Amino acid sequence: MSERLAVSVDPGMARAVRIFRGRADAYRCARRDRSGAAGDIYLGRVTRVAPALDAAFVDCGLERDGFLTGADAPGGPGPIERRCHEGQTLAVQALADPPPGKGARLSARLRFVGRFAIHGPDLPGIAVSRRLVDSAARHRLSAAATRVLEARAGGAIVRGAAAGAGVEALAADLVRLADEADATARLAARAAPPRLLRAELEPVERLMRDFAPAGAAAVVLDEGDAFGRARRYADRFAPDLAGRIERHAGPAPLFEAEGAADDIAALSEPRAPLANGGA
Repeated sequence: MSERLAVSVDPGMARAVRIFRGRADAYRCARRDRSGAAGDIYLGRVTRVAPALDAAFVDCGLERDGFLTGADAPGGPGPIERRCHEGQTLAVQALADPPPGKGARLSARLRFVGRFAIHGPDLPGIAVSRRLVDSAARHRLSAAATRVLEARAGGAIVRGAAAGAGVEALAADLVRLADEADATARLAARAAPPRLLRAELEPVERLMRDFAPAGAAAVVLDEGDAFGRARRYADRFAPDLAGRIERHAGPAPLFEAEGAADDIAALSEPRAPLANGGA
């Protein structure tokens, strides 16, 4: 495996570059000082229903009430006033951090994200990412997910990253996600709103989950706390990476040492060259 993940961390930002055959293959950033709540799951209370907006406002304990559209409200189709009412208690998930001066957009369709799958208690079956183009692999992974969830509520989306992981890793990921969904539902049943039910991962762990290839040759980090977080995450959730977490201690900046600095700088250029000679 020639893929590597390099994660550079400073007080405000965690940046990750995936390197394949010595070149930057993909690049992603995550704010470390996020103001709220993308991915967090809350037990909230409906404070107002606005039929004209096809929306409801939900107090989740944040600075401003969140905004729940009819498309993301619980229940089947129909006017939101038939599915939500003032004072109703709802488990909701923040879809993004709230914009300045506004509330976060919410969804009652909870999603539990893992390295190889996304579990949804309301999903009706198993779907497979279109990035998985091999029909035999699609069938094998779909069958494995079906076996795991046949006695559990909900369904799942098999992520493209599962292609390099195998059915055992996918099954373990789905079992953990289904257990998290059950634990969240039990907490919601006995808690009083507003209440944070489940927090999204911190930026370094989130980059590990979403960006580290299965069986990568190495994950290299340039900051001590982030290095510790990555090791603890791998020990719990990514055993294939547990022995491949490295600390960068050289004099050169991490991306420069990995040979990816020029590739990253090219991302900000208005003209991007293509492999076949076009741009």
